[in-house]
Amino acid sequence: MVEIQSNPKEIMKELKSKPRELKNLLLRKSPDRKLLLYFSLGYLAQMYMDNAEQMMKEGKSIEKDYFSRKSMQIKAISRKVFGQSPERDIYTGEFKVPKTWAVEMDKGEIDQLAQFCVQNLPESPNLRDPETIQEFINKKLKTYKKTAVVKKFIKEIKNTMENTKNPTKLLTLLELTALLENVNEVLEAVKEEQEEEEETEEEEEPKDTEENDKDTEGTEELEGIKKEGISVDEIK
Repeated sequence: MVEIQSNPKEIMKELKSKPRELKNLLLRKSPDRKLLLYFSLGYLAQMYMDNAEQMMKEGKSIEKDYFSRKSMQIKAISRKVFGQSPERDIYTGEFKVPKTWAVEMDKGEIDQLAQFCVQNLPESPNLRDPETIQEFINKKLKTYKKTAVVKKFIKEIKNTMENTKNPTKLLTLLELTALLENVNEVLEAVKEEQEEEEETEEEEEPKDTEENDKDTEGTEELEGIKKEGISVDEIK
């Protein structure tokens, strides 16, 4: 996987190189953070479950168990944060939006963004020492704004981290920390792009308004002349 850039403007350059549908989506709308994170966890868990199934077909039981445990850990954290883990529709294969959730964006659009966040996760660092991994995670978490669902997600990562010294589980937590960063950065990139577009529109608006005012003044003068019954030739 390719590491996502930390600078929102650089992210936009990366996004603009993606398919037209995704590019237009990102430039057009501001996604629902809660559902975006929820779907991202679903796709990450599904990716590891698919890997586990592939390893089972190849007769690699150790690798199969490794990927299965990672998938289950991600689903467990999702349940603690959201009260449930993403469930796929048996007909479409897509993740369902929980019934009680209000979503502003089209579900399919958030679905695309979630896949983007998962596909652009960085490679896991080659770390084995539990304390080093924990230090790495804590350092990253301190840089995030702890608001709404992000605050709850961070709290769960910390709680889980305090209760395990298993390097594999800790590396999964580090991966989830990176996933949260991708979600935040993508949303920030969208926000900045929208603000730039709004500023451009505001800069152009006064000029148009001034020209319209002049046209209106001229029209009002002529209307006044007509009402008074004054000839245009007399004015000249």
